[in-house]
Amino acid sequence: MKELDAIPMLQPGPEPNNKMIDEAHRRGVRSVRLASYRQACREGWAPAPTNDVQRAIFEQVKADKERGPTNPITIPPPNAAK
Repeated sequence: MKELDAIPMLQPGPEPNNKMIDEAHRRGVRSVRLASYRQACREGWAPAPTNDVQRAIFEQVKADKERGPTNPITIPPPNAAK
């Protein structure tokens, strides 16, 4: 135990860390993801708005999605590139 306590690392290396994360997921532990309410609305996982500020953000994001992109990317057909 003294040898383990003497290791100066504050966190495990990448391989053990990934194994711990995989095992936690396997056991049903989920990761916490922090995001703004606006980002959550854009990605479609935000809870229903509970106040005027959230309602305004929700409606703005909804309107932006309905309008679509302002400068959509156009990809020419393969034959047109010649």
